[in-house]
Amino acid sequence: MGVCHSPEEKIDAELDMTTIEKLIIGGEKYGASIIPGNPDDSPLVKYCRGEYLPKMPEDDMPLSVEEIHMIRMWIAAGALDDSADGEPVAPLEQ
Repeated sequence: MGVCHSPEEKIDAELDMTTIEKLIIGGEKYGASIIPGNPDDSPLVKYCRGEYLPKMPEDDMPLSVEEIHMIRMWIAAGALDDSADGEPVAPLEQ
């Protein structure tokens, strides 16, 4: 992740990717960036695949098929936060 989606710089599309909670809250365009348990409907995956434009990361090397698959599997498994206590992050109530 570059500085495009971090608080250190102006956050593009109002999307802060620094925590799982912020990925679930998402940005101004599509809302939640990840949908725990549903990788193929998660905008993060759609942007990495190029289904949503611009393909991400926009100003860097594209992710490999293996890297995208790893992200998909993480989301499919419930988007566990292994940086803290490993508990699944509950989706926000709409």
